[in-house]
Amino acid sequence: MENKRDAIALLKTALVVPIAGDIRQELKVGTSIRFRDRFRNKTTFNRSITGVLTTRPDGSGKEDYSLRENYLAAFIQNQIWLNESFSILPGVRIENVNLNSNDNTGRNGNSTTTDVLPSLHLLWQATPELNFVAAVSRSVNRPKFDELSPFVDDKTADKNSRFVIGNPDLRPARSWNYDIGGRYETKHLSLSANLFYRTVVDLIEEQEDPTGRTINGRPVFQVQNVGDGYINGLELEQRLSLAMTGIEAFNGLTLYANQTFLGSQKTDRNGVSAPFKEQPNFIGNVGFDYTYDPWGTSISLSLKYVPDRVEVKTDGRTKTVLADTSLNLAVRQRLDKNLSLFFEASNLTGGTKTEEERVTNTGAFFSRKDESSGTRYLLGLNWQF
Repeated sequence: MENKRDAIALLKTALVVPIAGDIRQELKVGTSIRFRDRFRNKTTFNRSITGVLTTRPDGSGKEDYSLRENYLAAFIQNQIWLNESFSILPGVRIENVNLNSNDNTGRNGNSTTTDVLPSLHLLWQATPELNFVAAVSRSVNRPKFDELSPFVDDKTADKNSRFVIGNPDLRPARSWNYDIGGRYETKHLSLSANLFYRTVVDLIEEQEDPTGRTINGRPVFQVQNVGDGYINGLELEQRLSLAMTGIEAFNGLTLYANQTFLGSQKTDRNGVSAPFKEQPNFIGNVGFDYTYDPWGTSISLSLKYVPDRVEVKTDGRTKTVLADTSLNLAVRQRLDKNLSLFFEASNLTGGTKTEEERVTNTGAFFSRKDESSGTRYLLGLNWQF
């Protein structure tokens, strides 16, 4: 039985200021403030082979902890048109995050990080229908809340008997991002392609403690910054407005699909190279957007597909995360000129994440784990002024 609660307060502001002069410019500044709290408590029920049922408040820390994150950010951008068809967009974003964590055993952690994230975008409008873009930017991928709690989790019951410990000192993964692409767009049709390359430092993965540390004679695993690497790929998108049919009922209805092809490689602290853990080589989405202007209502429904992800372990086993499909819904309702209500539901089908481990030589099962995350809902108000 699990009780997990998240409380999030979020405020975003943005201001756009056109700058008059011989060279057309548009300055944009903004801020973002987010306060997030998580509390988690879990009780484990065990039934023995003789039918005896026992309960255990899971005091390991992984299931009993609280976290508080204070996130502050500010950005500034200035788009400069050098002529009617070519513009540059330099900018910088500053993010500050303070994180406090503790569990029911008295372990606690505190960290504060500040990131300066510059960016530069180039836009060339070759024709009214065709444009090309290029960009370089700095970004940060912060650890999950569950990875930052200072827990010690006893995995005695697993086939790989071990301890897994949290890491309040886990550093965010940071990357430089390079993109180049183009878009062809008419009144009813849009086609785009984008090539990207990311260099990443301080990748985050769970692995055995490199010092060989043990607890009660069993190995210790921890989510750590394991090394550096890169990820590259190709993104494709297609959109078609059914207003082209001339059928009034189809006005506001757009079909879309997108595909991402991925490749990756990491190099750990020992110089060993391998693909990113659980990195798919393909992600596909298909769906539709519908907007009914008289009511100010918009609806989006999408289906996401991710194929099998295979990892070859150092002990000769293979771990496969089986292919999964998820259905997602988003609804937005305009309440007045500046205020709108939005509702999002992710994973409507309540799909299960399934992991299988097999012995490489024989293909025999070693273990199987099914994990259901259920459907997630988000309801909120958006005010623009």
